[in-house]
Amino acid sequence: MSDLEKADRYRQEAGHIVARGEEIVLTLKKEGACEGHVLMASQILSALRRLDRLIEEHGKRVAASQLPDVDGQSIATYRSWWSVIKWPSRNRARLFEANISLSDHGA
Repeated sequence: MSDLEKADRYRQEAGHIVARGEEIVLTLKKEGACEGHVLMASQILSALRRLDRLIEEHGKRVAASQLPDVDGQSIATYRSWWSVIKWPSRNRARLFEANISLSDHGA
């Protein structure tokens, strides 16, 4: 079984789990369960939805990685950049520091 097929099966299974979780939360509300139980079920459902989104994004990356390279460059070019705000020093000389790294292009 290829990675794409595995990712697709995981996405389907995650979708079924989220749908079942939604049914359970609705049933709890309809049956008049206590507020704490409904709150816990809602929090678990929101965690399941987050995992479903992560699995969906992973499936998209797997599908994109299996596309052919047309011009010899990678389909997904990753660039990472971040900024770090530091606490002010005693002399307040350096309040902000930025770190930028770009891959593949050397820019």
